[in-house]
Amino acid sequence: MTTATQARWSIPMAKVIMSAKEVGQSRDRWLQLRTSGVTATDLRVLNGHGYQGESEYLCWRAKTDPDSVQEEMMPGAGEDIRLHLGTAIEPVIRHFAQHHLGVEFRKVGFLQSKRDKILLASPDAQAADGGGAEWKMTSPSYLRSHDETDGLRTNADGDVLPAGWYDQVQAQLLVSGWSHVHVAALAVDQYVRKFVYWKTLPNERYQQHLWGLARPFWRRVEQNDPPEPNWEDTGEIKDRWPIAEIDAVTVEPDLEVRIRQMIRDRAELLEAAKDAEILDNKLRAIAGAAREVRTIDGDLLYSWNNVAGSVLDKDALARDYPGLDLSKYKVRVPEHHRTLWFKQGKKK
Repeated sequence: MTTATQARWSIPMAKVIMSAKEVGQSRDRWLQLRTSGVTATDLRVLNGHGYQGESEYLCWRAKTDPDSVQEEMMPGAGEDIRLHLGTAIEPVIRHFAQHHLGVEFRKVGFLQSKRDKILLASPDAQAADGGGAEWKMTSPSYLRSHDETDGLRTNADGDVLPAGWYDQVQAQLLVSGWSHVHVAALAVDQYVRKFVYWKTLPNERYQQHLWGLARPFWRRVEQNDPPEPNWEDTGEIKDRWPIAEIDAVTVEPDLEVRIRQMIRDRAELLEAAKDAEILDNKLRAIAGAAREVRTIDGDLLYSWNNVAGSVLDKDALARDYPGLDLSKYKVRVPEHHRTLWFKQGKKK
């Protein structure tokens, strides 16, 4: 392991605007500081590699209206804990990374670039060998779902660093001026439990690309100008307009024509689905108790197998456990839900 005399703890191109100790003591102040610029996590989203539920619009809103963004609540015992487990297990990942890589790591705090004060980063750690570190927890299947052609994200074992992680690390390198960042990922599923490591070097061209995304985004923040909607992201549209606040809007004739065509198309799809259901039932009747329907020449046209299923008998559960409050196990739903309803009929 790197000794104290050999350790290189400098951060050449950034200043620490909030120490690791201060981040631990005041998360609210850390969240507030994140609204003062573009973070490495923001750049991952701006580059099109956001996780489910993330969008450029939500990044913009987090800067312009921080109070509208709520942190994830600590999950209950029966809820999915994956989003929180990665953060909680970071000390374990750091411990194993120090042992496996022979490098000492320590927390680093919140960084601001000396070259451009809007560029911010909050790496998970600083390395004694003159670099930084990022801790991740994921599944082996997620790592296998990524590929590349230039080999810049592939380690010696053939594991590919996910594109979003690469964005985040290159942004950290851009802010800090470090020579490299170690990425340590704990990959876990029902069969595999292993650590995967990458040593990522600066990619100047890629960093310039990310920097080029940060500037126009920040101008929109300063001008309170929301980014253009991503019409392919239904979640983003719901985030933008979660509730109805006015009675009605009017549309131009050309858009009216398209809406009416969509109404007709939907009606045709419903009719087609009804016809398909009738044909499906006819095939079942023709087959009777057989599993397959074949042509005279023996070609398979249609098949199905017997499938057994089960549902929770809540009444039986209540009888056997009369003191059990089933209401505690209800799933939380969004406060608002809007849906489009198309009125059928001719134009008056």
